[in-house]
Amino acid sequence: MSTRPAGAIRRASGASASPARAAISVNCTGHVSCPRNGIVTVAAENATPESLRSGVELTLRQLEGVFEKQSLQEINPVGQKFDPHRHQAISTLPSDKEPNTVINVLQKGYALHDRVIRPALVTVAKPKDA
Repeated sequence: MSTRPAGAIRRASGASASPARAAISVNCTGHVSCPRNGIVTVAAENATPESLRSGVELTLRQLEGVFEKQSLQEINPVGQKFDPHRHQAISTLPSDKEPNTVINVLQKGYALHDRVIRPALVTVAKPKDA
């Protein structure tokens, strides 16, 4: 078994030396390198569920910050009147709630600068006697 220096990159057979065609490699110490963006990561053997959770929460906060900065709003209309311009009704269910009220959101929608880019998929209330 051959060992490679930490910066060595395994090339796909027949691949040229151009970075666009280089393959991602993993060496025996768990280091992963990608020649396209130069990112090198280390597999953490002692990662805990808490550290994974905190990393995911940090990523979520950063993503929400980018959404807010770019004026991307989430459409989550539970309890609101059905609006065909912002919602897509998948089904209707008999309910005690006022007719044409959203009672369940199957998939959130999104609006960019107040323009709907994906409508929310919803279930709408209908009268019980209908």
